[in-house]
Amino acid sequence: MPKLYIRCNPFYSLPKFPAQCQLVTNTDLVLRNILLCNLNDRNHFDNGKIIDPYIEGDKDGKPLYMICKPESRKSFERERRNFNEEYLIFRTNYIRDRDQDQIIVGFYYIEDFQESDNGPILIASKSKSKFLSAKTALELSKELGVNEYVKKHNLYRASFYEDPHREKLDKWLNDIQSTGDNKLTEYQKESERLAALFQRYKPTDENYPTCFSCQESIKNSCPLEKRKKAWGSPPKTNAFEDPKKGCKC
Repeated sequence: MPKLYIRCNPFYSLPKFPAQCQLVTNTDLVLRNILLCNLNDRNHFDNGKIIDPYIEGDKDGKPLYMICKPESRKSFERERRNFNEEYLIFRTNYIRDRDQDQIIVGFYYIEDFQESDNGPILIASKSKSKFLSAKTALELSKELGVNEYVKKHNLYRASFYEDPHREKLDKWLNDIQSTGDNKLTEYQKESERLAALFQRYKPTDENYPTCFSCQESIKNSCPLEKRKKAWGSPPKTNAFEDPKKGCKC
């Protein structure tokens, strides 16, 4: 029996915020687009929320994958009888200042499944999953040629696995496992903090108190300010409150 099932899924991430930012205080993490200020991600903005990868996890801190890419979640459930271990690698188009690159950020080790109206929820092992710092992820992805590989095969929003990508996925997974420190706990804490702030201040058109003292030079490079100027504030209610709608990202 083949040992590993490996799939690589894309997600929309927060652009890198200015180092002086008092809202996003840890700029060396590549978090999902919690503040909905990635200007390539209009779908989640219109839906009022982004859920995956839900690194915060369940009550036991086990990371979850719930809504996005339902076809890949179902594939994991089907393949559990054919493989000993299952991994989900996360890839994003990481935006900072005037640059952007496709990078691999980390992976889930899939431990179990939970049924829902929108298909199986993937439950990951906290101790066997891993996420890298932004600096390490960027350096490793450049070394592995992730950006060039995605461009060559037109995989920008694709979820891919097995042939002809299997050899590449093996390499990516092995190198994430052997490179840098595991920042998963930091990802969980910062994701929880930002998600709570977003829910608290979204009803007041996102008047975050920490933003009031920002200088104009900082605001000009702030992804949140750029989104407010381009799109305004997100809807007060979330389309994802109806799980059957799913996510068309």
